[in-house]
This record gives sequence, C-alpha cells and structure tokens, in this order.
Amino acid sequence: MLRSAFSAVALLAIVNMPFVREASAAGVNCSYEVCMQKCLASGYKQTGCGLICKKTMLDRQTAGQCKN
Repeated sequence: MLRSAFSAVALLAIVNMPFVREASAAGVNCSYEVCMQKCLASGYKQTGCGLICKKTMLDRQTAGQCKN
C-alpha cells in the first residue's frame, strides 16, 4: 500500500512538472480553472487534470504562493 501511495505521488510530481516550470516563468497562477484549461490543452484527461490541479493548488497554498 505504501508503495502504491508513493508511486501515485511520484506520478503526480512528474506530471505536475510542466505546470511548475510555467508557473515559475510567468508568476504563480492560483486559479484552478486556468490550471484545468492548461492541463486539458496539454492532452491530459479531465479526471487526471482534476487530480493534478487539486494537488497543484494545495501545494501552492502550502508554499504560501496562493491564499486559501
């Protein structure tokens, strides 16, 4: 179970990398809707984008980049 949880987190981190680089280059975007649009435009499925964007927004809030 721990291995599958680690694998899921690693996968999200890898998939999230393009968004992190883009956020660093253009300032941090704190909009879930914008994240979804960019994710879907990148060719990911809606379900995957939902998970990616939830994690991205949570990570940015935790890092103090976005307000709750």
